[in-house]
Formats: sequence, structure tokens, C-alpha cells
Amino acid sequence: MRKYGLQRKIWGSLLAASVFIGTVFAPAAASAADSKFVASIWKRYTNIEKAEEKLYLETLKHRTLEFETLLQSATEQQKELERIIEEDQKYLENLYEEDLEQLERTYGDNRDYRAKLNDYRRQLSPSYTPGVMWDYYKAANKSYTSSAHWKFDKAVSPSYSMGVMWKYKNEVNPYYSTSTMWKYRNTVNPHYSSSTMWKLRNEANENYSAGTMWRYAKGKITKAAAQKQMDQIFRDAQASLQQFRSDTKRKLDNVRDSSVRQLTEIRDSMVATILEKRENAITKLNEMRQSSFGGTLTIRPLEIKFPPLSARVPAPNEIKVYIDGELQSFEQPPVVINGNTLVPMRAIFERLGAKITWNSATQTVTAVKNGTQIVLKLKSKNALVGGAEVELSVPAQAIRQTTMVPLRFVSEALGAEVKWNAAERTVTIRTDQ
Repeated sequence: MRKYGLQRKIWGSLLAASVFIGTVFAPAAASAADSKFVASIWKRYTNIEKAEEKLYLETLKHRTLEFETLLQSATEQQKELERIIEEDQKYLENLYEEDLEQLERTYGDNRDYRAKLNDYRRQLSPSYTPGVMWDYYKAANKSYTSSAHWKFDKAVSPSYSMGVMWKYKNEVNPYYSTSTMWKYRNTVNPHYSSSTMWKLRNEANENYSAGTMWRYAKGKITKAAAQKQMDQIFRDAQASLQQFRSDTKRKLDNVRDSSVRQLTEIRDSMVATILEKRENAITKLNEMRQSSFGGTLTIRPLEIKFPPLSARVPAPNEIKVYIDGELQSFEQPPVVINGNTLVPMRAIFERLGAKITWNSATQTVTAVKNGTQIVLKLKSKNALVGGAEVELSVPAQAIRQTTMVPLRFVSEALGAEVKWNAAERTVTIRTDQ
């Protein structure tokens, strides 16, 4: 009994000592977690999540509008082509029908011309397969498989598998697996396993096992350690998201521009083929007429011209820049800082015909146009234009590695007419005055 009592005293003493040591030497986080700190971290996370979701939705809306703009532009041009072709074919049918009637009145009773008249009649018919006119009608018929118009029609159709607009539609569709916008949607989705936002949410969530804030709440790391780790996690996540947005923009720009280029090439090839087939038909019919009956017909020329296809629409909240009526697109869009509109110098100056060089050692930009040299140094309010000093409203500065200058400087340096519409957030630059 005495031995058992002694053991109980010893174990009791050891337990008391361990509690005392744990109380004295446990990290500060082992005490009640700072609820305000936990809430502040979660608020930082939710603010990022909302901002990224907003950017995603704006991008989705903008890119969908670009797709719809190109689709509408191409569709309208196709309808105009069909109108022009229909009008021309009616003109040719009436012209040749009248000519045939006149020839039949003149030679119809002469058996020596009957075979020639029948042959001429067949060649005029758009339904006579070996006929020269049939080639023209076939090329312009979008329902005839593999014809020039058929190829353009399928390229424009968003429902034709592997067509140009079908591929474009899928890339901007956030529900089309592996598409660019599908990846974007999942990247900013906090519920999509392994996404950037999912990982960030878990690190900021005090209830997510093994996350940074969970470890802090459980007393496994100090508040100072949690703060340091979360600051780094936030920095890394935002850098990753920014890079992802940049990559996404580049990919979608490429898809858009590639779609415009491919449609333009297919359209122009179609028009060239249709005009060539028409010209061949008219030439051969005139040769036949000259050989069989003497004389030729004068046919009015057919002209088919279209403006450039475009999918460009102003990005949301971005300042729109028009140079001589043409909407511009920049890697770094214009910004308004302290009431001053700053624009990307290189992009605009090069668009206006100036040659740009950059000296990284002196942080100096030099532009030359029509013999006039313009020298500008970053963070300086003074610039040289043709040797004369010009004062800028605000210093030139670099934003995302792009030299930005006050809008008025474009006018002072290059003599262009520059206007700023604050209500519409639009810059208009004209050089053709």
C-alpha cells in the first residue's frame, strides 16, 4: 500500500510538472487563437476570390462578344455575297436568254445552225453539268459539297465540326472541356480540386486540416509565423493568377486573330474562285458565239469587295483608343492616374510611324519620325522634341514593363490631333487632318 501510494504521488507530481512545463513553454499560438487575425486572413482571401471572379466574368463576356462580333461580321458578308451573286446570275440569265431568242429568230430555220444553237443553249444552262456556266454556279453554291462557297459556309458555321468558328466557339466556351475559358473558370473556382483558388482557400481556412490557418488555430505555429506564411502564399497566388490571366489573354488573342485570318483567307479565295469561274464562262461563251454566229456580247463586270473582318471590341473598363478611326489593342492598356491619362508610348508612336529604341542603362526612350528626334527618360517630366525641351504634365513611367506617357505628349511630340472623352473613356487620335 505504501509502495502504491508512493507511485501515485510520483505520477501525480510528474503530471503536474508536465502541465506546468506545457503552459510555460508552449508557443503563443497554443493559447486562444486571435479571432480578428483569423478573420482578417479570411477577408483577404474572399476579396481576392471576388476580384478574380469578377475578372473572369468580364473576360468571359468580352471574349464571347468578340466571337459573336466576328460571327456576325462573317455572316453578314456571306449574305451580301449571296445577294450579289443572285443579282448577277439573274442578269446573266436574262441577257443570254434574250441573246438566244434573237439568234433563234435569225438562224432557227436554218438546219446548218440547229446543232450550234442547241450546243450554245446547253452551255448557257446552269444545270448542264459539263457546261461552262455550270462551273460558275457550282462555285457560288454553298450547298454544293467542296465548292468555294461551301468551304466558306462551313468555316463560318459554329456548328460544323472542325470549322474555324466551331473551334473558336469552343475556346471561349467555359463548359467545353480543356478549352481556354474552361481552364480559366476552373482556375478561379475555389471548389475545383487542385485549382489555384482552391489551394488558396484551404490555406486561409482555419477549418481545413493541415492548412496554414488551421495549424495556427490548432496552436501548431505562432501568429507571426502564420502571418509570414500567409503573406507569401497570397503573393505567390496572386502572381500565379496574374500570369495565368496574361497567358489566357495571349491564347484568346491568338485564337481570335487566327480565326479572323483564316476566315479572311477562305473568303478571299472563294471570291477569287467565283470571279475566275464567271470570267471563264463569259470568255468561252463569247468564243463559241463568235465562232458559230459572229460577234460577242458585252458583259458588265462583277466586283465583289468586302471590308476587313473584325472581332475586336473594347475590353471591359479599358480605355478605348482610336487612331484615324481604327480601334487599337495594347498589351498594356491606357490608364488614368491622378486625373492624367497615360498611354503606351511605343505602341502608339510605332502605329503613327515613329521608330523606337530603348536604352536600359539610362532608362531612356528615343523616337524618330520624319527626321524629328524625341527623347524621353523614365520618371522625368521633361522631354526633348527636335532639340526643344517639353514639360510633361506627369513624369513618364513604366507599368508592367511598358513606358507610359501623358496623352497630351503624343500631340506635342508628333503633331497629331488628340482628344479625350472622359464619359466614354475614349482616346481619339487623328493624323489625317
